[in-house]
Amino acid sequence: MVANMMIKRKIVQIKSDESDNAGLLTRDGEMSLTVILVIQKQNKFFTLEGVDLESLEKWQYWEAISLHSVSVTKRWQDQLPKADIQGLRFLPMVFEKEQWVCKLEKVRFIYSKETGLTIEKV
Repeated sequence: MVANMMIKRKIVQIKSDESDNAGLLTRDGEMSLTVILVIQKQNKFFTLEGVDLESLEKWQYWEAISLHSVSVTKRWQDQLPKADIQGLRFLPMVFEKEQWVCKLEKVRFIYSKETGLTIEKV
């Protein structure tokens, strides 16, 4: 019974794309960049679950890249690490206080599954 109430409550909170709030959630016509969230250890990249990307077969590697990618507004481009030779932007994260964090020179990126990737000035 409690589980049913929780599910019904969550369904009510979901907004359709026809909602008045949709404008707040989308960036109509704005270009985006793809960022891959990773853990960096000894110059190697791992998924947020700890899987070594170099240890994967080619198809598994690209699947992991896809699953750990987030789209961000192009306005963040100057704040993000530069893209590698393949055009991929890896954002090294550290788990702190129940969320993933990347502290750079001028900004801090925070990621959680509930809110996605956000940026704060330092």
